[in-house]
Amino acid sequence: MLKQEANTGLCRLAERLTGNTRQAAAQIVHEWLLSVKKEPDEPDITPAYRLLDLMDCRRCVLHVAQVYIKGIMGDGAPVFGMQAVLSGIEAQQIAARAEYPALRFKRTGGSTQEDAPRRLLYANLEHMGADVRIIDVRDAGEFGESHLPNAVNIPLAQCVNDIEALPAKKEEAICFVCEKGVKSRIAAAAAMQAGFTNVFFAGEA
Repeated sequence: MLKQEANTGLCRLAERLTGNTRQAAAQIVHEWLLSVKKEPDEPDITPAYRLLDLMDCRRCVLHVAQVYIKGIMGDGAPVFGMQAVLSGIEAQQIAARAEYPALRFKRTGGSTQEDAPRRLLYANLEHMGADVRIIDVRDAGEFGESHLPNAVNIPLAQCVNDIEALPAKKEEAICFVCEKGVKSRIAAAAAMQAGFTNVFFAGEA
């Protein structure tokens, strides 16, 4: 009975995915994992920052990062293929990986707890004042609407692609900020891998 219910659920998920872009499918699968499977998010999303087209995605970053890190979507190539449309066969394969973890791609990399960037609350960040360099990794339009005092705007793609050129010494305190704390964490992980030693990230979520 349980197997029959699982197969029915898989078919329904595959039907929902078929004909959608990979970007939209990532959201569907991520929300399905949370609501149906009750599968918690992976806390370390740093392996996903290698996806080049993730940098241009404003609202789907967390969805794409989670399905990529969990090995459900993305075969390890550096491009997720946001706008590619899923065929029925691809949708079935993705649905099967979502349901059965043993079928998922294996992911490696990411930070250990000891070398992971530290999270700051915005309230604490404001109290630090000039003691920390603030890099806002949102796009220029979002930055123009509102930003923290003394923040410098360097969009995420630029940060990751030229992390060595950040306006800070490697021993200085530096904090990356964004709306939700997803992109800022990716940038912070990249900075730590580049040798910055006093790294934080912040976001509202």
